[in-house]
Amino acid sequence: MNLTTPQIEKVFSANNGSAIFPMLANRYYKKKLYKYSIRVCEIGLKIYPNDLEGLYIMAKTLLITGKINKAELILQKIIQLFPAHLQSNLLLLYLYEDLNKNKNLIRSLIKKLILLYPNHYKVCLYYNKYCTGSDVKKRRQKKHKVNKKTRPSIFIDNPKLATPTMYRLLFSQHKYEEAYLLLQILSKNPKHRSFVNTETKIIKTKLQKG
Repeated sequence: MNLTTPQIEKVFSANNGSAIFPMLANRYYKKKLYKYSIRVCEIGLKIYPNDLEGLYIMAKTLLITGKINKAELILQKIIQLFPAHLQSNLLLLYLYEDLNKNKNLIRSLIKKLILLYPNHYKVCLYYNKYCTGSDVKKRRQKKHKVNKKTRPSIFIDNPKLATPTMYRLLFSQHKYEEAYLLLQILSKNPKHRSFVNTETKIIKTKLQKG
């Protein structure tokens, strides 16, 4: 049965202990009502602290609102509870890369993930980048360079994270290459056309300056 948002709100309001809370939080997330999404997750997770869906929605919402460290902790918890949770693993790998975490930590996570998903293209991409001899040699030769064609992007597997809000966050952190990739994804949505056209000129200038 496909419940409407008001119906879900009514069920949740009548019983905050209802396991329906991830559904409501996800509805708020999709509507970009991030404050409400986080609040619903906080209430639900007090009663169901190990609810994987609720935890993942909480992590995504925290990430998109710039609370990166809190999102990281929740993603780590999800993987402790359920190591095969693919999206949480990929999201955590992206954060580890973005936060310049220790390479051994990244490799450890990738090596566990490749055993679970040996044929997943994104997992293989990470494995080839960090866990093969040829890539180690390549990284030494191209130290501190970012390969725009091969770097995995969070927005491919999580396109809903590609929003003007996330763009502004990346821009403010001087992550111009990721911000430019996000604009390319936003350009596919006609309602963002004006925003994309304006910001593309700005971001290209930043990229040219390096």
